Amino acid sequence: MLFLALYPNFITVGGGHVTAQVVMLSAVLILINVGCQSGLVACANLARRWLVRPPVQRTMGRVTGGILIAFALAMLWEHVAGGPHGGFG
Repeated sequence: MLFLALYPNFITVGGGHVTAQVVMLSAVLILINVGCQSGLVACANLARRWLVRPPVQRTMGRVTGGILIAFALAMLWEHVAGGPHGGFG
């Protein structure tokens, strides 16, 4: 919606054929977008190659497992210690 709202601001009635301006603006925007998206695809491909390596997978599994255990311990501590919504009393 933002794109559609801002697009007409770059087209002037006195600047030549409106259709030619729309085509030129669209072509420029497509070229810019293709360039940006190609860079993102290249970076994602490099990240994928790194992330699928077994040592990285093992490390990610350990780190995320540790985070989940830490969350579980924090919830247990809050429940046992009588936090704002926990406790036995």
